[in-house]
Amino acid sequence: MARPPARKSSLAGSSYFTPAPAAPPVREATATPATSAPAAAEQTAAPRSSRGSNTHSSAAPAGTQRIATYWPHHALLPLARGAYVADLQRVPGSPDSFARWIGQAVRDYAQLTTAGRERAALEPVPEGDGKTLARPFNIPTDDVEAMHRAQRVDLEHNQVRSRSEFITRAIRAAIATARERAGGELPEVKGRLPGPATRLGVPPA
Repeated sequence: MARPPARKSSLAGSSYFTPAPAAPPVREATATPATSAPAAAEQTAAPRSSRGSNTHSSAAPAGTQRIATYWPHHALLPLARGAYVADLQRVPGSPDSFARWIGQAVRDYAQLTTAGRERAALEPVPEGDGKTLARPFNIPTDDVEAMHRAQRVDLEHNQVRSRSEFITRAIRAAIATARERAGGELPEVKGRLPGPATRLGVPPA
């Protein structure tokens, strides 16, 4: 590159050059590192605990099915409890739990013909104000299957009853039968139901 000519200075005997302005230094571009995602976002969310959920195990014991029973009047349930105790004291081999007594009632009602189920004597639904109840019980599977077979037979005869209605009528029929065997009066059961110790008049321990 050619040197620029010397300029005369106003100072005697001196001279200087005026250099060309220097270009600013070029900075190399530096890559900006990508911002890493928070560590918490990289972790897989842990499954939610079952604690505090509204789901509860409703598994029935082997050989049974958990069935909801419908009671059109709350006073019908104490009558059924009394009928269970009356049968426990009078009928040899009667079921020794309330759930199995309901199962027996369902099976006895299912073994009738369609016409017989229609004619069966039923315990009247108590009169007066009352609330309806729904109570689940573990009913023996054999009794539930007997009910399903009877429902299919009824359907062939143009009789359609829901499962809850079938069970309700079966319980009312069993109450009426137990009342007749007991001479018209059913025991009033307070508190927990007695077990097999009361069978055939044996007093509870």
